[in-house]
Amino acid sequence: LTGMAIGGICTGTVGLLTSAMIVAILLAPLSRASELSKRTVCSANLYGIGQAMYLYAQYEEDGAYPDDIDKILDAGYSTPRQFTCPSDQQNASSYHYVPGYGTNSDPTQIIMYEDPSVHGGEGGNVLYQDCHVTFVKSPQFEQLIDAITLPDGSPYTPEED
Repeated sequence: LTGMAIGGICTGTVGLLTSAMIVAILLAPLSRASELSKRTVCSANLYGIGQAMYLYAQYEEDGAYPDDIDKILDAGYSTPRQFTCPSDQQNASSYHYVPGYGTNSDPTQIIMYEDPSVHGGEGGNVLYQDCHVTFVKSPQFEQLIDAITLPDGSPYTPEED
């Protein structure tokens, strides 16, 4: 009887420890999957903003995107929620806008990108003039952002948003 009790206690303890280890092993991939899904939502947000800017530009004579990104909100082409990445709990807007471009600009021109700190330094989503969005890993992300220029050829700095 005592041997069976000891066996039951040992079996229960081993089962409990095994369950805890399985949970610990699975938490890392689940956390990673959660971050990847937030990254996808962020990409969809930027794509939607790009589409809104394109709609805005259709009513401009020269096809220019707005000089102030709030104009697409005021016109009802976008919602404030689109301007926040789900991974970013700190800022009202997670994205930086590069003004001065339009539908006639180079399709490879970056017109919006997310704050580099949003995805834990892994990189960030970038919206191009032709409305495609890509996630660029660090350090290429930082190099890409540092190389952005304004339409007049001068270097872009985020303080100009």
